[in-house]
Amino acid sequence: MDFYCEYPYPMVGECKATKSEKVPDGTPAQLLKIGMNHLRKARDVATKRDDPNYSQVSGYIPKAKALKFKVACTALQTTQSDALDEAISLWLEKQQSLMSKEDKESA
Repeated sequence: MDFYCEYPYPMVGECKATKSEKVPDGTPAQLLKIGMNHLRKARDVATKRDDPNYSQVSGYIPKAKALKFKVACTALQTTQSDALDEAISLWLEKQQSLMSKEDKESA
Protein backbone atom coordinates (compact mmCIF):
# COMPACT_ATOMS: atom_id res chain seq x y z
CA MET A 1 0.00 0.00 0.00
CA ASP A 2 1.47 3.34 -1.04
CA PHE A 3 -1.00 5.67 0.63
CA TYR A 4 -3.91 5.74 3.03
CA CYS A 5 -6.01 8.69 4.19
CA GLU A 6 -9.19 9.27 6.12
CA TYR A 7 -9.87 12.87 5.10
CA PRO A 8 -11.73 14.16 3.15
CA TYR A 9 -12.89 10.55 2.74
CA PRO A 10 -11.35 7.13 3.39
CA MET A 11 -9.05 6.08 0.55
CA VAL A 12 -6.26 3.62 -0.06
CA GLY A 13 -4.03 3.42 -3.13
CA GLU A 14 -0.92 1.97 -4.64
CA CYS A 15 1.23 3.14 -7.54
CA LYS A 16 1.77 0.36 -10.08
CA ALA A 17 2.77 2.33 -13.19
CA THR A 18 5.99 1.47 -14.97
CA LYS A 19 7.48 2.45 -18.31
CA SER A 20 8.23 -1.06 -19.48
CA GLU A 21 5.56 -3.41 -18.18
CA LYS A 22 1.82 -3.68 -17.84
CA VAL A 23 0.07 -3.80 -14.49
CA PRO A 24 -0.70 -7.47 -13.72
CA ASP A 25 -4.36 -8.50 -13.87
CA GLY A 26 -4.33 -9.50 -10.19
CA THR A 27 -3.28 -6.03 -9.03
CA PRO A 28 -6.77 -4.46 -8.93
CA ALA A 29 -8.08 -7.43 -6.91
CA GLN A 30 -5.12 -7.12 -4.53
CA LEU A 31 -5.75 -3.40 -4.07
CA LEU A 32 -9.45 -4.03 -3.40
CA LYS A 33 -8.53 -6.62 -0.76
CA ILE A 34 -6.09 -4.20 0.91
CA GLY A 35 -8.67 -1.43 0.78
CA MET A 36 -11.41 -3.56 2.26
CA ASN A 37 -9.15 -4.60 5.13
CA HIS A 38 -8.14 -1.05 5.95
CA LEU A 39 -11.47 0.63 5.23
CA ARG A 40 -13.84 -1.94 6.73
CA LYS A 41 -14.91 0.45 9.49
CA ALA A 42 -15.60 3.23 7.01
CA ARG A 43 -17.50 0.88 4.72
CA ASP A 44 -19.75 -0.24 7.56
CA VAL A 45 -20.78 3.34 8.32
CA ALA A 46 -24.04 4.13 6.53
CA THR A 47 -23.84 6.83 3.91
CA LYS A 48 -26.51 9.30 2.90
CA ARG A 49 -26.87 7.29 -0.30
CA ASP A 50 -27.91 4.27 1.78
CA ASP A 51 -30.15 6.28 4.14
CA PRO A 52 -33.86 6.12 3.16
CA ASN A 53 -34.31 9.61 4.67
CA TYR A 54 -32.16 11.15 1.90
CA SER A 55 -32.78 11.61 -1.82
CA GLN A 56 -30.46 12.62 -4.64
CA VAL A 57 -31.12 15.93 -6.40
CA SER A 58 -29.32 16.99 -9.56
CA GLY A 59 -29.38 19.70 -12.20
CA TYR A 60 -27.29 21.58 -14.71
CA ILE A 61 -25.56 24.88 -14.00
CA PRO A 62 -22.90 26.81 -15.94
CA LYS A 63 -19.45 25.19 -15.77
CA ALA A 64 -17.81 28.29 -14.30
CA LYS A 65 -20.34 28.37 -11.45
CA ALA A 66 -19.90 24.64 -10.82
CA LEU A 67 -16.12 25.06 -10.61
CA LYS A 68 -16.44 27.99 -8.18
CA PHE A 69 -18.82 25.90 -6.08
CA LYS A 70 -16.40 22.95 -5.93
CA VAL A 71 -13.46 25.21 -5.07
CA ALA A 72 -15.47 26.94 -2.32
CA CYS A 73 -16.57 23.61 -0.82
CA THR A 74 -12.99 22.40 -0.79
CA ALA A 75 -11.69 25.65 0.72
CA LEU A 76 -14.37 25.54 3.43
CA GLN A 77 -13.80 21.81 4.01
CA THR A 78 -17.50 21.06 3.54
CA THR A 79 -19.17 18.48 1.36
CA GLN A 80 -21.04 19.48 -1.75
CA SER A 81 -24.09 17.71 -0.30
CA ASP A 82 -24.00 19.84 2.85
CA ALA A 83 -23.56 23.04 0.82
CA LEU A 84 -26.44 22.10 -1.49
CA ASP A 85 -28.62 21.23 1.50
CA GLU A 86 -27.97 24.67 2.98
CA ALA A 87 -28.54 26.45 -0.37
CA ILE A 88 -31.82 24.61 -1.01
CA SER A 89 -33.03 25.37 2.53
CA LEU A 90 -32.36 29.07 1.99
CA TRP A 91 -34.09 28.99 -1.41
CA LEU A 92 -37.14 27.24 0.06
CA GLU A 93 -37.34 29.78 2.90
CA LYS A 94 -37.26 32.59 0.32
CA GLN A 95 -40.00 30.96 -1.75
CA GLN A 96 -42.15 30.43 1.35
CA SER A 97 -41.68 34.07 2.31
CA LEU A 98 -42.66 35.23 -1.19
CA MET A 99 -45.75 33.00 -1.20
CA SER A 100 -46.79 34.27 2.23
CA LYS A 101 -46.37 37.85 1.05
CA GLU A 102 -48.52 37.15 -2.05
CA ASP A 103 -51.21 35.51 0.11
CA LYS A 104 -51.36 38.58 2.38
CA GLU A 105 -51.57 40.94 -0.60
CA SER A 106 -54.40 39.01 -2.23
CA ALA A 107 -56.45 38.80 0.99
